[in-house]
Amino acid sequence: HDELFARPAQAFDAQSLFELSPEMKEYLRVRLPQLSPRNDPRQALLDALYSQRDLRLAYDGGHTLTAREAFAARTGNCLSLVIMTSAFAKHLGLPVSYRRVVMDEMFTRTDSLTLASGHVNLVLAPLPARLWRHDADDASLTVDFLFSEDICGQRSHPLEERTLVAMYLNNRAVETLGQGRLDEAYGWAREAVLQDKQFTPAANTLGVIYSRAGHTDAAEAALRHALQTEPDHHAALSNLVGL
Repeated sequence: HDELFARPAQAFDAQSLFELSPEMKEYLRVRLPQLSPRNDPRQALLDALYSQRDLRLAYDGGHTLTAREAFAARTGNCLSLVIMTSAFAKHLGLPVSYRRVVMDEMFTRTDSLTLASGHVNLVLAPLPARLWRHDADDASLTVDFLFSEDICGQRSHPLEERTLVAMYLNNRAVETLGQGRLDEAYGWAREAVLQDKQFTPAANTLGVIYSRAGHTDAAEAALRHALQTEPDHHAALSNLVGL
């Protein structure tokens, strides 16, 4: 219902999430000048980003950032760091995939919003033998930003990149909603729904935004749409009861 909200000043480009800044490209040029054929470039990249020698990237559960923003801030939540690491890997031609980790949701309270948080990580797949001569076993490399004891034994499911992008958009919608910026929140949530129509949290967020703006019919429709996709989605059920 675009007629209910102000139009965003700028259209969202999904590829902008993974763009490298000149500073990021220069960092790679200096830190990874030449790789030996026996050096795993995946591990070399992770050492360059997270070895705590000079870059000192750190996990922070705050706002969700693009790759450029996370690098500039030297910090980010799990989604931000996954996006940034993926951006570097893509630039180097390394095969990247994403995983949603199955674990209990963490709930936090911000003013009048109750927020549910999940967890994602990424996987750097084995490289073709023609690109890398090595003596070690060929295996995928999982990159996670939580302590190993927090995710030990946890199951995970494949995550398409469009869903990862929808997660970023949904996070931005929730963050701006928490600041009372309803028009901007709607713009982010709208893009999240269009990015992945099966991503239930985005439809739920859209329903909350409609409700906060006083558009109860639109809110009910969005929440019922979410529950058609995922009938036991707790947040959508709770929001529909409240509505």
